[in-house]
Amino acid sequence: MANVAFNYNDKFYFGINVGVPTIDYQYSEFFAEAPVNIEQFPIEFNEGNTYFRSGTYDYQYLADISGIYAKVGFIWLPTRNLRIGAAFQTPTMMTIRETWNYGCTTDYDNTRFNGDIYSPDGEYSYGLRTPYRFNAGAAFTFGQKGFISVDYEMADYSVMKFRDIYDDDPYYSPNDLFYDVNKTNRNFCGLAHQLRAGAEFKVTPAFALRAGYTIATSPERYWKNSLGNEVTADDYLSNFADYDKNLVTLVTPAYYGDLTQSFS
Repeated sequence: MANVAFNYNDKFYFGINVGVPTIDYQYSEFFAEAPVNIEQFPIEFNEGNTYFRSGTYDYQYLADISGIYAKVGFIWLPTRNLRIGAAFQTPTMMTIRETWNYGCTTDYDNTRFNGDIYSPDGEYSYGLRTPYRFNAGAAFTFGQKGFISVDYEMADYSVMKFRDIYDDDPYYSPNDLFYDVNKTNRNFCGLAHQLRAGAEFKVTPAFALRAGYTIATSPERYWKNSLGNEVTADDYLSNFADYDKNLVTLVTPAYYGDLTQSFS
């Protein structure tokens, strides 16, 4: 991570941040079974008969994720009691490398039938572009008695895009391995808004009251198509070939209007 900041007369602050997030995610799954009485589990093979003693199955998964983004923002103090700020964060350009493998073993009463098998390591790498974000806020202090603050944040989920790391085409095209998923996301995801407000009041120097409220909208959209039907993202993806060939078209978008509210 790298940061650069400027300060003008303790009234205006400007900063630039470059972040490099990394994630190392590992998941392991192991399953084993064995009978209480092996005589209840006879097994017949062409070469002879035996009894099942135990079996195991395991799955290993690893995701190695790295990315980069930039953020620029300012804080302005027009008066002693008022603070105004805003910031813009670029999409995070992420590279994701996934690896996985499977394995299983089986043990029998007659050990010559024992066996195990393991898959070759699977591997796949791809890119992901996350939403960009913009936020702005203001806070006002009432001397030593308290303050009130309001913050707004917007994120654009329509710019999210999966990318094959070997594909240099920046546009949506049929050659894109994620063409259908990316086009669905572009049409059915939009802007998400969040508004936060908070206040604090000091009743005495040792006792303060605080309150907060947050409201957020969903970025998910639906459409009316040329047949007059309401279309969800799942509907669109299920009938993607018809929409891609313009046999049916999307006409009017609308947000679901879901709200998430919280109080403190």
